[in-house]
Amino acid sequence: MSTYQISPDVFFLAQQGKMIVWDFISHRQYSLNRDYLHVLLEILETGQSDHQLIVNELSAASLIQPFTHRATQWEWSLISKIFHFGTRNLPYVELSDDPKVFLQEYINCCNNLDVTEKIQKQIATNPLITLPTPNSEHLDKKKFSEILMERRTCRDFKRSSVSLAEFSSLLFYSFGNCRSDWPEIKQAQLSTNALHKSYPCSGGIHAANFYLIIYAVEGLVEGIYQYHDQSHQLEFVTGGDMEEQVTKLNRKQFYSKGLSFGVYISIEFDQYWKKYKHSKNYKSIYTDIGHISQNFLLCATALGLFTWLTGEFEEQQIEALLKINKANEYVLFFLGAGKGSGKAIPTFE
Repeated sequence: MSTYQISPDVFFLAQQGKMIVWDFISHRQYSLNRDYLHVLLEILETGQSDHQLIVNELSAASLIQPFTHRATQWEWSLISKIFHFGTRNLPYVELSDDPKVFLQEYINCCNNLDVTEKIQKQIATNPLITLPTPNSEHLDKKKFSEILMERRTCRDFKRSSVSLAEFSSLLFYSFGNCRSDWPEIKQAQLSTNALHKSYPCSGGIHAANFYLIIYAVEGLVEGIYQYHDQSHQLEFVTGGDMEEQVTKLNRKQFYSKGLSFGVYISIEFDQYWKKYKHSKNYKSIYTDIGHISQNFLLCATALGLFTWLTGEFEEQQIEALLKINKANEYVLFFLGAGKGSGKAIPTFE
């Protein structure tokens, strides 16, 4: 009698009164009755079962494998493996080979999406602060090639004030709705569902929010603010010196001490769910975070600031600190900027 093992490429899910086994490599799901569950338990415990018909079915479905079968190498947790392989090689609907037909099908698909709120207007619960008019000349002092070469991650900051005018320009060109109307879209009589920013975003969704930790910006009291990117305004959330608290919640990474300001980026997941129905698009969120981050880093470098960034922090406590109360909004990344030595490795006297 052959010896088997349960495939390492499946997981079990109890859902709606059923036991589901999910093969995340082949993207197949099966509902199991008691007989099949019993055989799987026997194989789990002994590697064998006398119920040969069921064994044959389980083997044909690749839910069990010969005991000598080697699992795919993966050195992270099972959760990451499930997501990585579970979103690869997905089946898709065949589209036309004709470029014109392909394009029209794409446009029709976008127009048929149930996105009733094209651009959600940001609602403030506190008074708004109008920022100075952005000035692109603040970012034009260096050649682009110089900015690319000078960008680095700094871990040694000396708290020093940033002018409100430069701060305003940095926010606007990093995160703001900085592009003018898009004549091509109007001429094609297409609906405008997206904000126009200087970085790309999956599906033009732009579901990011920006929470600022202000330490040393001229004209602003220390504290937490939310940047309203559609109107280029700040909403005051709460005051106080947050440096020790933020350092602690950033898992004691002291590198952020001395920053002029920091930015926590959150994402409203439900905005993605409206357009993209498959979990593969969870990847899109982190790709978008990367676009946003690089935009900020280059703009800050153009202003002569050093930058630091991290995704390592106490998410739930940070969300409480920022007073985020939307059910599907989650903080994913932190960016900081300021003046200092530019050192990647700080030195201690």
